[in-house]
Amino acid sequence: MHQKASSSFGDKDLISRHWYLGEILEYETTDKKRIKCVLCTENQRCDKNGQRKTISFNAKGLKKHLQGIVHQGFTPTEDDENRLEAIKELGFSQEGDDLRDDNNQLNSNDLEEGENQKKKVIKSRSEGSLSKFKEAEFYLTLSKFIIDEHLPFSCGPKLLNFIQTLLQNFDSQLIARSHISDTTVACVVGKCIAKHLQEDLYNAIRKYPFSLMFDGSSDVYGDKYLALLVRYIDINKECPITKLISVIELGSFNDAQTLFKKINQELFNNEPDIKEILSQFVPIMKIR
Repeated sequence: MHQKASSSFGDKDLISRHWYLGEILEYETTDKKRIKCVLCTENQRCDKNGQRKTISFNAKGLKKHLQGIVHQGFTPTEDDENRLEAIKELGFSQEGDDLRDDNNQLNSNDLEEGENQKKKVIKSRSEGSLSKFKEAEFYLTLSKFIIDEHLPFSCGPKLLNFIQTLLQNFDSQLIARSHISDTTVACVVGKCIAKHLQEDLYNAIRKYPFSLMFDGSSDVYGDKYLALLVRYIDINKECPITKLISVIELGSFNDAQTLFKKINQELFNNEPDIKEILSQFVPIMKIR
């Protein structure tokens, strides 16, 4: 039960006209003329700051909200009858300011609209995409994906949040018609995302003390690679951070001169100011 704030409607206090309205509505504390739907607000998705969008409206918008398909979607099936009774108890005239008509009843069109909306929601819940069966199937499908891709169980909330973000920001038809290959993913990561991440890393080692590390390896085909890593001290986090800058393909040569040349090309040619910084502290390397 939510505490009801006092309103400026006087004897036309909407929330007190039916007990069920007191369960799902309250007046906004900053504007007593606006009504907040607690039910819909609590079912909104949190933003990055953990805040939910407030669903509120004025007196004239109350009936439309209660009859809306979104509000009905958040209304439990067992409360649907209470919702319709509350709408009937409210009553609205054509002018909108007088919240009751002379007969204290909704006209036949209003009642028919409410019944039609109710039937749509009940059908959607019991047979369609909002049914308990479909909800269980969704969780099963999501969990199976996590298992099949060998992902940690802890990624479940993040994965669900990512799916919700996609649905919120991209049209469902666009998602349905899209396709992507390993080659496309590699291209996007290598040419778009990686460049920005690498630049962020370069900016970090420009500001903080750092050291370079190398680790050589080879694959099953005998090709040799050198991983170039950097470790720097993040002053804000007060801890050392190790990140990969690049993976260098060595080919058939792995002597010291070749290694130095490739590292010089990979790091210093692209970032001459880092070369300048490093040469001040390691003159013996004779960086050129």
